[in-house]
Amino acid sequence: MINWTDEDRLLLGPYVTALDGDVYCLRRLPPEVAAVVLAYASRSPHSFRENLLQLLRSGELAGIELPQTEGNETEDFAAANDKAQKFHEKWVVGYGHASVAEHAELRFGLDAVSIVASKVIEDNRLASFTEKSTRYQLFDRDAFVPPPELAGTEAGALVAQRCSALLDTYEALQEPVRRHLRERFPNTEGVKPAAWQRAIEAKVCDTVRYVLPAGTRTAIGLTINARAAAHAIRKLLSHPLGECRALGTAMLEHGRRICPALLRYANENEYLRDTPADIRAQAEHLLTEERSEDASPRVRMVHHDEDGEDRVLAAILYEAGGRDYGSVLKRVAAMSDDERQGLLDAFVARRGEHDWALRPLEATSYTTEIVVDYGAFRDIQRHRIATQLNPLLEPSLGFETPEEIDDAGLGDVYREAMEKAADTWTHVSKLAGPEVAQYVLPLAYRKRVLFRWNLRELEHFVRLRAGRQGHRSYRRVAWDLADAVAVIHPRLATLLVADREEYSLERLLSEDTAERKRIRAWKKTHKQPH
Repeated sequence: MINWTDEDRLLLGPYVTALDGDVYCLRRLPPEVAAVVLAYASRSPHSFRENLLQLLRSGELAGIELPQTEGNETEDFAAANDKAQKFHEKWVVGYGHASVAEHAELRFGLDAVSIVASKVIEDNRLASFTEKSTRYQLFDRDAFVPPPELAGTEAGALVAQRCSALLDTYEALQEPVRRHLRERFPNTEGVKPAAWQRAIEAKVCDTVRYVLPAGTRTAIGLTINARAAAHAIRKLLSHPLGECRALGTAMLEHGRRICPALLRYANENEYLRDTPADIRAQAEHLLTEERSEDASPRVRMVHHDEDGEDRVLAAILYEAGGRDYGSVLKRVAAMSDDERQGLLDAFVARRGEHDWALRPLEATSYTTEIVVDYGAFRDIQRHRIATQLNPLLEPSLGFETPEEIDDAGLGDVYREAMEKAADTWTHVSKLAGPEVAQYVLPLAYRKRVLFRWNLRELEHFVRLRAGRQGHRSYRRVAWDLADAVAVIHPRLATLLVADREEYSLERLLSEDTAERKRIRAWKKTHKQPH
């Protein structure tokens, strides 16, 4: 808990729903200021309130009009709540306009959330998130969220012991990895020392993050409309994990301080609460074969539209042609290869580097099973336009070992930490169930996940996640996805332009280096259709 001074409380109080606790809402801030405060999560080790206080003190907000408040905030809230309830009865209940909640916006600061719970929160599609980055920040050795339902139990002691040991290993690996990287990648002429040092530190984070347990404490900035917030809170209140239920309770309390009426029906839901357990019992009965321990291939195409190319080309023509879809599809089926390629070229010819692909690419879809380490899954999961089916994290598929760990002579320490974590998972799973056992598994452990995405979203994923600054794990997933599409739809796969270079220091970008010049030349060469 932060010991705020009286001056801090006076300055900060008007802009947050609480000065204590790990869950609160931002309020009364201009959109640009709120956006900056929430975006701090990725790079700043401080809480959202601390970052906002720093902004308020810094003078950076000079010239930006901030509302001033006076009087009794408790009485003001009670009066506002009463008025909102009456307004709600008239317009929402009386007229049936539940969609009005989509125009009310909530901004939550979640300062202490486990990575496990963060994946539950970020499973909501109609929301915007910024999360504390494991690739840009080093975590404290006490950065762990204990599962509340295990307090005082043998399982709870096992989880705490293993997560503490993993965080000790995480801390102990940092300096040896840093020394190894400095020796392996010495600074070269033309690279500014500060840029080289930042790239080394980022590579340290990328390497040691594999050891972080899934129970590691992270932070999330969340912007969401009231209608989506109500559903998100229902899911949390109905979740089997005690941490998620506690988060749902706190978010409901603080959300109602902003939108008391529009969150009126955000309660625990029997359907959401009981269905997963029933289906898991059905799965245990019906799926009698042993879990496969084969982690290959990294990407497997499960289903695709055989006529996917025809569908995309027909969608391109449909809006412009004014004909019925059947006749358009029939004409596309009769097109020559030159006509097909000419149409696709015209569709992408004027697209700039930062332009989104157009909607006709949504006309065909692909279902892919991906095997990836949990750390990389954190980044992949953010592509929420895709439909994701996400099994629990468990150790049967083994773990990834970054080459830097072995190169630095740290492989034995690393593997011992992984194996002990898997043993603890087995014990905790037997004592308290597989949901809560997830907390002890490091981010290095692999998991399966099923993605169904249309070509537009797939193109966005490949373009973004294959980029130079991407993590090695998900860059390889992006390459494999592009290759999987190329096997079945080679013409459409030309849209999936991916940087396939291997980089030693992904975040080292210097205008004066030959490598940067090569990158610029590559981008120029691949400007079409990217």
